[in-house]
Amino acid sequence: SDFISNYSWRGLNMEMRWFVNEQFSAGVFFNWNTFYQKLSGEFVDGTRTLTGTQQRYINVFPVMVEGHYYFTDDFSAVRPYLGAGIGTQYTRQRTDMGIFRSDRDAWQFAVAPSLGVLFGTGGGSSVNLAIRYYYAPKAGNLLSEVTYLGTSLGFAWGN
Repeated sequence: SDFISNYSWRGLNMEMRWFVNEQFSAGVFFNWNTFYQKLSGEFVDGTRTLTGTQQRYINVFPVMVEGHYYFTDDFSAVRPYLGAGIGTQYTRQRTDMGIFRSDRDAWQFAVAPSLGVLFGTGGGSSVNLAIRYYYAPKAGNLLSEVTYLGTSLGFAWGN
C-alpha cells in the first residue's frame, strides 16, 4: 500500500498439484497479478518535488513450489486446506506523470501462505476457493517490499 493502495481483481493463476497421499499435496504455481492507481497532488522523489497526476502500475509474476495439508481425505466432499509456497517473483513498478515515466523492477525472494477449500463436484473435479498472502522483501531498485492478499476461484480436475 506504500505504492498502490487499491485492491485489484486483475490476475491469472495456474497451479499443478500432485497428491503425495490422501492429505498432502506438492506442486507449483505461476501467477500474474496487476495493480493500478491514479493519484493527484504533490510528490517528493529524493530532492525533487513534483505536482500533478501520477498513474501507478505494478505487475507481479510469482513462481513458487508449494505444499498443502488437507483436513479431510474424502475427495468428493468439502476439503479445507492450508498451504505454503516459496520461490521467486518478478516485480515491475511503473509511474507515469505527464510525459515522464519511471520504471523499477527486480527479481525477489517470495513466500505465500494460503488457506482454501476444495468443493468436490464429482467425477474427480472440484471448485477451488482460496486466499493467499504474498510477501517479498525489498530488492533491487524497487521502492519497498511487495505484499498483497490474493483471492482465487477456480476449477480443479485430476485422476
